[in-house]
Amino acid sequence: MGLLLGGLLLAGCTAQNNGSVKIVSISPEPYAVMRAGDKVDLKVEVEYTLKKGPGNISLVAQKDGTSSIGSVREVIKEGSGRITLALSFVVPETKVVNVFVPLTPGGYTKTVIVDSRVYNVAPKK
Repeated sequence: MGLLLGGLLLAGCTAQNNGSVKIVSISPEPYAVMRAGDKVDLKVEVEYTLKKGPGNISLVAQKDGTSSIGSVREVIKEGSGRITLALSFVVPETKVVNVFVPLTPGGYTKTVIVDSRVYNVAPKK
């Protein structure tokens, strides 16, 4: 998933008229500080538009934006809709956890449609 950062990282991103993706709710809230060693149940509701389908939407968590903590992917059809994605993980020793929701139209190999959030991480107690 390190290639994820090679794509365009803009909140509520639209790319080349192929579609758009926007995080409409996320739990825990992005202002919440995660603590290293704690288990987190991440839940994200996403609005999307896919001009040409099928494609997929993923939920990706990375530490410091480089190493994958975990990911899930759902196949979506052409059109607009909402989808809820969930991912559980143990917070690693790191400064931040980056959460990405990329939408990948069918036939594309690079991520160009992404919304993201960042969480600060506190050290273990």
